[in-house]
Amino acid sequence: MLKSVKKNRLLFTHNNRSGITLIELIIAIAIALMVLTVSFSVFSFGNSTFRQGVNQYDIQSDIRLASDYIQNQVRYATFIKLIDTPTFNEFLEFDEGDPAELLAIKQKLEYIYFDENNRLNHVIFNSSNDTYSQMKFRSSFTLPGSSIIPDQHMLIVQVDADDRDANYQLNSKINLPNMQLANYTIEADGNKGILFSIDTDLIGLISEEGGLGGPGGGSGGSSDDDDEESSEVQTINLALIGNLTKPVHNGTPVTTFATDQYTATVSWNPNPFEDSGKFKNNTIYTATVIITPKVGYTVIGLLQNFFHVTGANTTTNPANSNIITAVFPST
Repeated sequence: MLKSVKKNRLLFTHNNRSGITLIELIIAIAIALMVLTVSFSVFSFGNSTFRQGVNQYDIQSDIRLASDYIQNQVRYATFIKLIDTPTFNEFLEFDEGDPAELLAIKQKLEYIYFDENNRLNHVIFNSSNDTYSQMKFRSSFTLPGSSIIPDQHMLIVQVDADDRDANYQLNSKINLPNMQLANYTIEADGNKGILFSIDTDLIGLISEEGGLGGPGGGSGGSSDDDDEESSEVQTINLALIGNLTKPVHNGTPVTTFATDQYTATVSWNPNPFEDSGKFKNNTIYTATVIITPKVGYTVIGLLQNFFHVTGANTTTNPANSNIITAVFPST
């Protein structure tokens, strides 16, 4: 009897090892499909977010690069005119009887513009073959909303790029110190291009109306009296600045000073006048000096880092600029 029961148990156990049932198979497939569906949804969302992020980064990088490029090229321009056409002969008025003079002037001009495909271009004279070379801004995206707007002696550059999934806009204001010092008004016959020059010799070719012309010819020609008067103006040549006292603890900051060639105003960072009006101890001060040339003098022609402030660790100034920065040692 005992042997018979054991045999039946063994048979019962053996008969239940028949494998997975149909219901178990359906449940397993359903779970697998759910896992695959969720995984695909997560992957698809992540991939879409990643692509959108990459596109936005590319657009922002392109716009920032375009804006910075324009700013670096035209900041110290001595002549600027806003136009729409990239064809030089269509917007410059010269004396047709003097082609050599025309070429000499054109060699000093550059042109940055947004073309019909909304791409940024830079045209510059190539002295090796007496032709203009054109450099295209390699952007993955067009810049359809881009424009350049004059604002007194400044330029507002609006760069706008878009793609199917993203849009980005950047507005930057470019200060033009040379245009401000010379008190020249920026002409605007368009908003897609900048005709400009950083050559100081071109200033003598700018008429009172802001046009261009050669001496004795064209609408911008200057008279003999004007030539005589302009020849009396010379570039500031006092490199050493000894009027700016080195900051010392409890010392009084210098805010203005003057020389035979210019007057100057001084601002300090950090500003000592926000507290006691005296220099603090253990503080590094930076002075920003803005000079105004006196009659007969100009900053046009100044070399980069021309000035030296007595007692300063470093003194810097851009070329053709009236702004000087001096960093002093700690008080």
